Amino acid sequence: MTRARLPATPAPFPERLPWTARLLGVALRPRGYEVRRRTPPPRMAQERAAFAATSAAIRVRHAAQTREIVAALRRTYERPVLGRVETWTLIERLARCIDPTDGALGCSSQLVHVLQVADAMEADGVNDPDLLVAALVHDLGKLLLLEGEMPENVVCMNGPIGDHAPEIGLDRVLLQWNHDEAAYMRLVGHVPEPVAWLVRYHSILLDDCAPLMDARDRTYAARYLTPFRHYDQDSKSPWKVPRRPLDHYRDLLETRLPRTLLF
Repeated sequence: MTRARLPATPAPFPERLPWTARLLGVALRPRGYEVRRRTPPPRMAQERAAFAATSAAIRVRHAAQTREIVAALRRTYERPVLGRVETWTLIERLARCIDPTDGALGCSSQLVHVLQVADAMEADGVNDPDLLVAALVHDLGKLLLLEGEMPENVVCMNGPIGDHAPEIGLDRVLLQWNHDEAAYMRLVGHVPEPVAWLVRYHSILLDDCAPLMDARDRTYAARYLTPFRHYDQDSKSPWKVPRRPLDHYRDLLETRLPRTLLF
């Protein structure tokens, strides 16, 4: 707020201000104060524009994935990249990982993100251990960003490539490749089947993939994917600090996951 000389007949507050700011302005005007919208520094606007342009370009490249690209990525990552690593260490490494397309997170790390998801679940009384474990491990595939993989092969949403018969089942659908499949390849057989399924398909374009789901997919989508997506997307914030550190979930992770993983 800045103190300013006011005209004898005050001009109405600009409609572009939020109603709360206009109400505050009405209350303060008799004291000689004026509420004004703060203009972001030019550098901030430039950085936002650059982030948006980079994000859009990555999304375009991801959408252009072909059968050949997906096959090459599967061959590249069918063998572990990091070797045998403690599961706890893998999750901690998410603190160094930033999704260059996720404007809802800004530059918050993927560790902050997974803790935000688990935090939001617990705040709503969600105590399903499968959902909580999925919250903490679903983005482990994004660790490939730290290993030099191109972001268009790690982030973004996945849709089907080519035509497929209705209700064929997602396991038989050729999908675009990203961190979902990377994490699934390392976790399958070490977590309950619904958790592995959720990790594999949590980034699918649902409208495109729903007609291709078989009975198992539809059951898991209703039971796990729908509630998980709510927390995965709606908990994102560049400002909200998770209430609980990763150590809060140590017992859960140590009882539900192997101590080490080939990753």
